[in-house]
Amino acid sequence: MKILTLILLLLAPAAHADRVRMRPFEKGNRSIGLKLGPASPSEPRFRGTVRTGVIANVQGLYYMADWIALGGELTSSRFFKKSFMSPAGLSTLPASTDYNSEASATSLAAVIRVNFFESSSWTPYVLGGAGFHRFEQTVNAVVVGANPGETETLSVVGNHTGIVVTAGGGFEFFWVRDSSFSLEARYHEYKLNEDFLYNAQSLSFMFGFHYWWGRNW
Repeated sequence: MKILTLILLLLAPAAHADRVRMRPFEKGNRSIGLKLGPASPSEPRFRGTVRTGVIANVQGLYYMADWIALGGELTSSRFFKKSFMSPAGLSTLPASTDYNSEASATSLAAVIRVNFFESSSWTPYVLGGAGFHRFEQTVNAVVVGANPGETETLSVVGNHTGIVVTAGGGFEFFWVRDSSFSLEARYHEYKLNEDFLYNAQSLSFMFGFHYWWGRNW
């Protein structure tokens, strides 16, 4: 028993020395990350034309201070096909017996992030930003023909390049020295032109992995 106690006492300093120190969120740090998750349409008329889809986000950040980071991100979203009975999407649709629709959006935005904790290995945070998007929605319409029982399928594609605004928040944790993971909720609004009856809005939940470098600590 005495021998076992002596061995444990000798090993304790070595185990402490080998412990990985978590990188804190500090001024001068840089990170690049990939986030993925589901994206749901949130504007009522947009939600009536497409189903929940997927979102992918690549983000780079530079910490101007321990709690404030500036950066940019590239985001791609796809909303899956949904069938509906009335034209809730594009104003140029013909009279129809049935519709189905899907949409996609790609955006490039500048973002600012604010951490709640300084010099910590984990933190809640909020962020927001704005930039430019390319949005496209395809609507297929089964149109009633001139003769009884006659139908024809037509496709209408609406696309627009405009402003995107985004906001959200989440939690980020270091799990090894230079790598972290995040859980984030995010809102996007894609400003559309008069061909659409709405501005497309979505709410997404993303899980992310991030790599860190920069500050020598």
